[in-house]
Amino acid sequence: MSVRIQYAYLKQQTWLYRRNYPIELQGVLGHALKQSLKTGDARVATARAVEVNAKYEEVVAKARSGEAVEKPQTVLVTPAVFSSVVIMGREQVGPLAREYLNRRSNELQWGGFKSMKFSIGLFVSAFGTRQIGQVTRDDAVSFVRRVAKLGRNDTRSIHRKGFGLARKLLG
Repeated sequence: MSVRIQYAYLKQQTWLYRRNYPIELQGVLGHALKQSLKTGDARVATARAVEVNAKYEEVVAKARSGEAVEKPQTVLVTPAVFSSVVIMGREQVGPLAREYLNRRSNELQWGGFKSMKFSIGLFVSAFGTRQIGQVTRDDAVSFVRRVAKLGRNDTRSIHRKGFGLARKLLG
């Protein structure tokens, strides 16, 4: 025999309380009071449902009388403090790439970091001395086209290790 608790239902081993507010108060209070009873035991849930039902009646009575209904206070969030202010587009690609690789080195597995380091190294060899704001979409498209021309073994060759993108393409 299943237990029946008014305004409560069992969902995934936990009792939940849900009761709609009157239509005339829904603009102020919201659509419904929804709250977990934080138990799977029917007897404990019955006792907690009685408490929540009393709270519901109190909130509705306050709202009908025009009193201020308790609402959660807004939480103030402090803005993040950054280490330095850099004007966008003024940094060079090389130092930005180095900083990015330093940050990502702990997050990636070794093989993934190695391939990322190689591809970023190719990008730095092509645009390392330019400011990041000067690298355009056309530059990126031409870079991708040049990388597509590289052979499979260009990345593995001991003789070509340390070469930039232009030198690898020239052979």
